[in-house]
Amino acid sequence: MNYSTEQNNIEKKTPTIASLTQRNSQNMQSLTQSMMPMMVPIQEKDWDTMLDILQTNAEFYPKVLEMFSKLITVQQMNHLLEEWSELEQKKFNQALSEVEELIQTQQEATEKILQEMKNYEEQVGKKLEKITRDSLAKGSDLRQAIMEAKEKLDMRTFLIHLAISVSSSAAVSVVLGILFLQSS
Repeated sequence: MNYSTEQNNIEKKTPTIASLTQRNSQNMQSLTQSMMPMMVPIQEKDWDTMLDILQTNAEFYPKVLEMFSKLITVQQMNHLLEEWSELEQKKFNQALSEVEELIQTQQEATEKILQEMKNYEEQVGKKLEKITRDSLAKGSDLRQAIMEAKEKLDMRTFLIHLAISVSSSAAVSVVLGILFLQSS
């Protein structure tokens, strides 16, 4: 038997807690104030104990029923769980939406950065290509200048050697001519 069935059975047996409390109170007054002779001999001590037990039950039972009435039923619990579930689903969907927006923003920013890096890479590539071409051209010009300088240096060296040779030949001729003239 489930809780809601038990709760319904309790409510059917007891129309209201207030009426039960009133009936118990009336019955207790009737027992304690009745001056009728008793048919069964009961010792006074036992009679007092029995009245005390009945009084305790009469007071306790309505309190228990009142406590049960405050308890949540299965149907109420299911309703609360459904409300909580819907609320949590809304919060989850909202958080998911915010995360998706954040991811989209991050992705767009990343794509923009990647495009900028690609543009910079192309610019760097073009500049590097130009620098390489310029360097090769300057290297070629430098090589040509070195070759021309070497040729000029070789020509100068040749002319210097020739001049030295001619000078030395002339000097030898002069010295030989002087020696020849002196000997004659």
